[in-house]
Amino acid sequence: MAAVCLYSCAPSESGVFTVKKSFLLEGPLFEGPNSGQSSLADEFTAWLTDQGIAAEEVKEVKLVEVTLGALSNPSDGLVTDAGLTFAGGDLEMTQVAVLNPVPSSAEGAKLKTSAEANITSFFGLEAFIVLLDLGLAQDLDDNLEATVEMKFEVTYKAKAS
Repeated sequence: MAAVCLYSCAPSESGVFTVKKSFLLEGPLFEGPNSGQSSLADEFTAWLTDQGIAAEEVKEVKLVEVTLGALSNPSDGLVTDAGLTFAGGDLEMTQVAVLNPVPSSAEGAKLKTSAEANITSFFGLEAFIVLLDLGLAQDLDDNLEATVEMKFEVTYKAKAS
């Protein structure tokens, strides 16, 4: 137990991991909730490698900002609400951000991130998915593609100087 305390009490550094993901919601889509999914683990692993950080050095990952980007079928008022959920492994699905109602022009809308959501464990998995749930005001015969930009604060063990 003392080793864990020493490790967690060791000096820390932090960095910002930002990623833009596309989500495909396959049509036909119906009024109400609809979902699309994407993976995030590969981008995070690449970011760690670029930063020279070993995965086991990561202490905490916090989602600090989520922005709903472009929609393939832009229409004012089409999206009524939005939510982002992480799922993977044996971990419980965790809702990490929501926005209800979404402003009439959904593009650029910032979701409210959950300060209580503990997502660090997801980033220790080989793979996990991010679910984007969009509530639609009307039926849509086509697919809907949405982009989401996520910004994370990553705290990791400080490098020895």
